[in-house]
Amino acid sequence: MAEEKSEVLAIVLSLIIPGAGQMYCGKIGRGVGILIVTIVLLIVFVGVIVYIWQIYDAYKCAKEYNRTHAMRCPRCGKSRSDGRVACPPAGSR
Repeated sequence: MAEEKSEVLAIVLSLIIPGAGQMYCGKIGRGVGILIVTIVLLIVFVGVIVYIWQIYDAYKCAKEYNRTHAMRCPRCGKSRSDGRVACPPAGSR
């Protein structure tokens, strides 16, 4: 007669390591499969989060660069790319 397996221990093992509860119950292939799928999904999920974050970070980097490096007109605050220090006064064009 086979010994009984603790349902609580199976749950606790699966909480700690995905698939460990199945392995404890003798379903080694199922447990390893669950562990591998969980690891792959975790890597993909983290990869997607990092990918989304890096897009936002690139935006912040460009904004910071423009804020610290762009020449701005002291009168209107607009960015100047033509090398002038300030915009021409209104009506002087």
